[in-house]
Amino acid sequence: MAASFKMYVVKWFGPYKESDLPNDASNMIYLWTGKRKSNPSVKYCVPQYCGITGRGIDRFLDVSHKKDELMPKYRKCWIGKIIGGKRTTVKGKKKTRKNSAFERTESLVVYYLQRRKLHNCKCCVLNERKGVNPPSMPIGILNLFYKSNEEKRNRIPTTIKNLSKIIIWDGNQIIEGY
Repeated sequence: MAASFKMYVVKWFGPYKESDLPNDASNMIYLWTGKRKSNPSVKYCVPQYCGITGRGIDRFLDVSHKKDELMPKYRKCWIGKIIGGKRTTVKGKKKTRKNSAFERTESLVVYYLQRRKLHNCKCCVLNERKGVNPPSMPIGILNLFYKSNEEKRNRIPTTIKNLSKIIIWDGNQIIEGY
C-alpha cells in the first residue's frame, strides 16, 4: 500500500424519511435508498444515490435534486458523519475539496456500490460523475451503523446492507470485509 493511505470512520445514521431529517446536519455524506422509477420489478429498496454536502439538508431537499427523478416513492436517507476528516484541504494558499475526506469517501462509496451487483438491471447509477472512476488515492473506510436516535445498531438494515463495514481501495483493487 502507498504511504499516503488514509483511513476514515463513517458513522451512518438513519434511515430518515424526508420529513424527519435533522435540520442541523451539515458537512456530511448522504446515501438515498429506495426503488427506481425505471425498474418497478425490483421488490426491495437499495442504495440509489450518494453525495456530499456542506449546506446541510437543504441541498438534497431541493426540487431539482436527482433523487426525485430516480426514486419517486419509498425513499429514505442515511446521513454519514466522517470522523477524522475535513471537508476541505489546503493546497498552497488555495482551499480545495478535491482530496478532502468527504470527496474521497464519497468516491469510494460510489465506486464500491457501482461494482456490486445490486440486482439484474443496468439502472443503478449512484452518481454518474463519480461512479466510473476509482478514487484518485488509496483510502479505507470503516462504516458504523446507528439508528436515527444515535443508538448503535446490532444488525445492518436491509436497505443499506450492500455497504460493507470495511472498504479499502489500495490503488489497484477494492478489498472489503464485514
